[in-house]
Amino acid sequence: FGVVSYGFQHTQTCTIVNTALVPMTFSLHVPGDGTGERSICSLSDLEDGTHASDHQPSQRVAAAPQEFIIVPSSGTIPAQSQARVQVTLVSNSVKKYDSMLVVDVQGVGKGILMLPIVAKCIVPTLAVVTPVLDFGRCFLGYPYEHSIKILNDTELPAKYDII
Repeated sequence: FGVVSYGFQHTQTCTIVNTALVPMTFSLHVPGDGTGERSICSLSDLEDGTHASDHQPSQRVAAAPQEFIIVPSSGTIPAQSQARVQVTLVSNSVKKYDSMLVVDVQGVGKGILMLPIVAKCIVPTLAVVTPVLDFGRCFLGYPYEHSIKILNDTELPAKYDII
């Protein structure tokens, strides 16, 4: 995945090839990934009009969020065929990832194949180009508008809130 942005979706695609003369039933997982709800994606906040702080945690002890989404995570590949797999990372942790996509094959064994997953999650630094908003003389009950400029000089997506 390389360098990824905190809270945004990053997807990679790989192909599983069945070279056998019989169908292969597989399942995929990333050891150490959370078993809780899927990570909250910053883009979903924009789509549904909510904010990450609006998502209330449940009262029970929450499991770590699931940061990797694998589609399909299981299936059967016909003899001498292949299946495309999408692995999406929505990182909710600023850290380096050094993990594996593990392939288990029914009737053969667990961990038959392991594909390395590496990523580094960062929070891009944004700069406020307009640090002061001078509205001059204002009167109560009248709306006033002012523009601000925020600069993201990285190639990664970033999200900001004005409070």
